[in-house]
Amino acid sequence: MAREKFELQLVESYLVTPHVKHLVFRRSDNQPVPFIPGQFMNFHFPYNDEVCQRSYSIATRDQNSGLIEVAISEVKDGAGTQFFFTMQPGDTILADGPYGKLVLQDDPKTKRYVFIATNTGITPYRSMLNLLSTRLKNSSLKMVILLGVRTPEDLLYGQELATFAEQHENVEFFACYTRKQPEKHKAFEHEGRIHAILPSLHLNPAEDIVYLCGNPNMVDEVFNDLKKLGFENSAVRREKYVFSH
Repeated sequence: MAREKFELQLVESYLVTPHVKHLVFRRSDNQPVPFIPGQFMNFHFPYNDEVCQRSYSIATRDQNSGLIEVAISEVKDGAGTQFFFTMQPGDTILADGPYGKLVLQDDPKTKRYVFIATNTGITPYRSMLNLLSTRLKNSSLKMVILLGVRTPEDLLYGQELATFAEQHENVEFFACYTRKQPEKHKAFEHEGRIHAILPSLHLNPAEDIVYLCGNPNMVDEVFNDLKKLGFENSAVRREKYVFSH
């Protein structure tokens, strides 16, 4: 059952890639919007005399900021694109939530988290970074972030993720490009699909928890690969992103 809608006001927006916009909202009444990193919000907006709904994962790193941040991909002739990409600071929109179970759980036996995403599927993981940083302190816990995009220009939050990995010796970050390669690869940059990296991770169903988010084909393919490796459903947490018009 949907929760009561409330009004969000746009604070700022900017492009994080040529085709993805990062938007920052705050409740118009300045009340907090409690959420668990990894959850999503429903947004309701007018379009062609109808009310459309779109769901976007929360990208906010600071749970205490009172802000709701989202990343929205540009979709040609998409209702969401036409609405969100033209919003100006001060504009408002109705929302409800948060919802979703793609969140960090208490996994005492886990020795490594493996976060796999394509495109804006990285946003729920971004919201987990501060919480993960706390868990990584004084712990033998390890973490891998694997992000697949088409080109280096499409690597949203790439520098932020690379910096996070540099600051934590037990964190690895891999960026995979399927269409275009940089003139010179940085240490975290690789050519091809994310599947090419998976064997080098030596995934272990007894020790790893894997998160999958993004393109439905990627989610299904990797999930099937993990099942063949012996992963139980409880050790694989997934969410598919479908671009809506």
